[in-house]
Amino acid sequence: MKKLSLYLLPLLLALSAMVAVNEYARGTVSSAGLKGQTKMNSAVATPDACTWNCYNDTGYCKRHHVKLVSGYFGFIDPLYFGMIRALMSTGDYGVANLLFLVALWPMLMSYLLIKPLLIQLQINKLKKRHG
Repeated sequence: MKKLSLYLLPLLLALSAMVAVNEYARGTVSSAGLKGQTKMNSAVATPDACTWNCYNDTGYCKRHHVKLVSGYFGFIDPLYFGMIRALMSTGDYGVANLLFLVALWPMLMSYLLIKPLLIQLQINKLKKRHG
């Protein structure tokens, strides 16, 4: 149980930080939504900020909002669009996106972050015992 909580701690911290940032940002965005609800992003194309238009038109986003990695599009695009095609090929893009990008991928990254630390702790214990 102790190991499981150690693996889940970075995942929970990252998730908490993401929720806190999103909730903070929600209060700073004011755009009318459907049926009286507010939404964080409109679908209007703006050259100053990403909106839902960037989700629907990645090319627009790349032309107006991406500066730092623009020289790497040849490497990034096949990975990015390949991942989107793979998620769409499941038949339910939304569910696949949630399962893979919200659950499985972060759990794998959490495991890969903590496992080397646990191995190092084991090495240190063995060195103390035999040293």
